[in-house]
Amino acid sequence: MRADERRETVHARRLARRRELLTAAMDVIRQGGADATMEEMASAGGISKPILYRHFTDRDGLVSAITEFALGELGRILDRRLREAISGGNWRDTVRATIDAFFEYIERDPELYRFVVDHDARQGSQATHAFSERVALHVAAAIEQGLKRFGPDTAQAEVWGRAIVGMVQSTGDWWIAGAPISRADAVESLTNLAWAGIRGPHNDADLVLRSSQQDGNGTATR
Repeated sequence: MRADERRETVHARRLARRRELLTAAMDVIRQGGADATMEEMASAGGISKPILYRHFTDRDGLVSAITEFALGELGRILDRRLREAISGGNWRDTVRATIDAFFEYIERDPELYRFVVDHDARQGSQATHAFSERVALHVAAAIEQGLKRFGPDTAQAEVWGRAIVGMVQSTGDWWIAGAPISRADAVESLTNLAWAGIRGPHNDADLVLRSSQQDGNGTATR
């Protein structure tokens, strides 16, 4: 075996071991809660804490890897829900799908979500802060797409994206802690609030009409 082939084999083994340790760490969080310690995560992988850190450079590297996984999962849910909603042609449903996607992820993986969000609150980690920022950009892109279809100025998309993520994350934290409200009711209340601001002076029927009048280039026909 040539030297470069040996290096590739060693690199592949390291990546595989890193994935195994990441999976073990996330399983500990899911089973033991968001307060799981690094020692518990290392033990689950059959190694010591210093060796665990070695695979991820340091503690922040491990947190970053967990955050990236959470972002990937949430992003896939958002993309799926948005595709379904956009195909229906109702922009309010798109806003609702965006909000409900966040709740779907929280409900599906509550402890991992709490780990990422709580770590940011306690440590101010750049990795976990990026979670909220990247989700906000994702939502802003969806809003901008809707604004282009309906004709209004798209400049407000990033502001609205961050506003929606902020209120959804805050409400989601409250809801997951045992708030006396169903997911459907929480999502509908947040959708009503967000839609009232996005819709502005237009009524729903007007926006549906404007959407139906879009030509193939995304501009309103006259």
